Amino acid sequence: MVLNKYIILISIYIISHFDGISQGIAAIQIEGPVKICKTQESSNKAKNLQYGPVYADQKIILTGKNARVKLVKNSGEICELVTPGTHYISSLSFTKPSENSFLGQLADYFVSFFESNQSSESKESYKNSIYAISRGELAAPVLDFPMKGILPSDFNSMEFSWSHSCDSCWYNLTIYELDTKVKVFSMLTLKKQFKIQQFLNYVKPGKKYYWKVEIPGTNLEFEAKRFEIAAKGDYYNQLKSIENKLKSQQLNLQLVPKTLFIQEELQQLELTNYAILYGKAQQINNPNNKQLKQLTEAFYYSQLKNNIGK
Repeated sequence: MVLNKYIILISIYIISHFDGISQGIAAIQIEGPVKICKTQESSNKAKNLQYGPVYADQKIILTGKNARVKLVKNSGEICELVTPGTHYISSLSFTKPSENSFLGQLADYFVSFFESNQSSESKESYKNSIYAISRGELAAPVLDFPMKGILPSDFNSMEFSWSHSCDSCWYNLTIYELDTKVKVFSMLTLKKQFKIQQFLNYVKPGKKYYWKVEIPGTNLEFEAKRFEIAAKGDYYNQLKSIENKLKSQQLNLQLVPKTLFIQEELQQLELTNYAILYGKAQQINNPNNKQLKQLTEAFYYSQLKNNIGK
């Protein structure tokens, strides 16, 4: 499956989550010491290149023999820089990749999603949507995570979270078995999230459930969301399958594009909860990678916003 369309995906997604107006060119692979600055600036002022948009009035500086950069246009054309020295973006030549390359076809999975999310789906924009729902009055909490769908059974704990405009309300988190309506878990909390320890003490693989968050003493109509517990090992088997797909094509993606790719692959398998959990796990494992945090959070909040009321 092909390079050009996959590259389009990464560039559209990364470009759309940065401030400013993109020139339609993005850095999607960076190796070794690579810096960037304005064309007219001294190279001494150059900063480390990051994934995302680059501009015609900038220059890229490769300072070591192992340094290399892959740039892509939204049209799918690619430019790979491997020669040490200064490269002016306005003078670069881009070429169209082969139509039968693997990476391009992978983008078919992503393009529709990213084209519908051109603007940044930030935490603040999602919270503003929640406040707009209440219109200044007490409304029912909006259930955030888990979303409707499959949850893995491979975690000792599972965090449930919701959004609400009230900062002083008590919330009653309750989980019920779907078929019998039997309550399997209940907890009263002042917080808007609760991590259930020993999660499999309350739910079982193969079973379906739904969860609610109610405000005691009110007569509001509360939302309920269904989820199903997957078989043991399914989460890691899904990740292994995707990583094997990459290995079979000898693709050694770097952390940020690899994370985005795996998240979107999981989403296309209708495993959105898996995708979100994977993104959060990558944040925990790479706490100093600010761009990874920015993009995985953008993915999370775009899913939340798209799922309001679903």
